[in-house]
Amino acid sequence: MNSDLYDALQEEVCTVIERSGIRLNKSQHDQLYQAVKKLSEVEANKAKNALIDGSPIDLNTLNKLAKALGNDPKFSATVTNLLNQKLAKNQNGADIPDKDLFLKNMGLLEKENRWINKQIFNTLISGNIDGNAVSATRLQTARKIAGVAFNGSTDISIPASNVGAYTKAEVDSRINAKGAKNTAHLATNGWWKCGDTGIIRQWGITPPLNAGQIYTVSLPYPVPHAIFSANATVKYKGIASEGNLGTYVEIVGKSLIISADYTRTGIKAPRTWELVCY
Repeated sequence: MNSDLYDALQEEVCTVIERSGIRLNKSQHDQLYQAVKKLSEVEANKAKNALIDGSPIDLNTLNKLAKALGNDPKFSATVTNLLNQKLAKNQNGADIPDKDLFLKNMGLLEKENRWINKQIFNTLISGNIDGNAVSATRLQTARKIAGVAFNGSTDISIPASNVGAYTKAEVDSRINAKGAKNTAHLATNGWWKCGDTGIIRQWGITPPLNAGQIYTVSLPYPVPHAIFSANATVKYKGIASEGNLGTYVEIVGKSLIISADYTRTGIKAPRTWELVCY
């Protein structure tokens, strides 16, 4: 044991304390313990951050990650099984298990049958079949073509207007499937309403407003719920020569309020406005 050994031991201990950010204090005798504890916590946090790779606060523990995955110990196998149930894009529908049921659910079989029937009707009407119905094989069960019974024993006559025609019920069904109809009132103070979303656009022009006048707009269509946005501008062609005119818009509940402001009080000018509501 000599002075060199004591110096080396002192330097080793002091290096640990100083590297931890703690200032040396000869009257405090647990500084080495505090330094080791602090450095251990820093390294532990680095390891944790590396493990969660900067995950958001709601996924920053292994327990939270497990809950996010449904606490499924075989999560990888579960995902693989679900992926195996998906259709392959490069198969172009060849891997659909029940193709007939798929076509039926898509409504394609009904459309295909209508197209085939229409071709049969057109062929019968245009006389493109060799011979006539008398020489054809008789059907065991008569079928109806455009409402006319046909079993192959006699010729039938089908009005051309019946081929490919839709009933009123079919037309109404197709129209109703498109959604609600848009409505509008086209005027200087008018509105337009989307039938599907209920969004309403309104527009109009105020009377000429005095300087400092506050005007509540009389909306052509009452706001059912709330106003999304609104804007207004001066309808006056002599702004540059007569002075600067200002317009301020305020939405108060279901009302639109316009404030008029300009430098020369003798000018009266109307405002054009527009808003979007639902």
